[in-house]
Amino acid sequence: NVFMMRRCYIAGGETGIYAEGWSSNFTDITVRWCRKIGIHGRAHFNNITIRDGYMSRVGTGIYIQGGNGIRIQGLGIEGATSTAIRLGGAKLVTITDCYFEADGMARSLEQGFEIEEGFPSSIYLGVGCRAITVEGCIFRCTGKTGGHIAIVECLRGSVRRNQFQLLHPNYGISLRSFVGKGKERHR
Repeated sequence: NVFMMRRCYIAGGETGIYAEGWSSNFTDITVRWCRKIGIHGRAHFNNITIRDGYMSRVGTGIYIQGGNGIRIQGLGIEGATSTAIRLGGAKLVTITDCYFEADGMARSLEQGFEIEEGFPSSIYLGVGCRAITVEGCIFRCTGKTGGHIAIVECLRGSVRRNQFQLLHPNYGISLRSFVGKGKERHR
């Protein structure tokens, strides 16, 4: 709890940073060449700030499971083979002034990087996300199978003042339904 990490460079391995806890601050962090996840936050990953950093050549850049009050600002993520930011059950999240140039490895590396087909190359908001804001970001160069933002069953989301560049016949924003117990639910 109340942990601060500043001006660190992390490279190689499965996961760059794994964190649980309250009121942590990750500033000016560079994470590269992590095959699965750059920053993995879960459990009590609440009141967190991830700011002014850079990630490249990672499986998933930031993967948050069940956090509250998370601010991601001024981050550049390039070359995520799966998803740059993936949230599941996260609440009160703001992603602002970030730069995404995803899928930079062209899905051709044979070095064990995690690749999940069907996920977007930039932001994936999974089931249980609430009050998510994506604002002032630049999205460039997705892969052939993904897009930029996929939202599944998100309550009170806001996507505004972003710039999208599409190079393949994919999507800028995809609003998806969650299929459960034989019924489709849409919000």
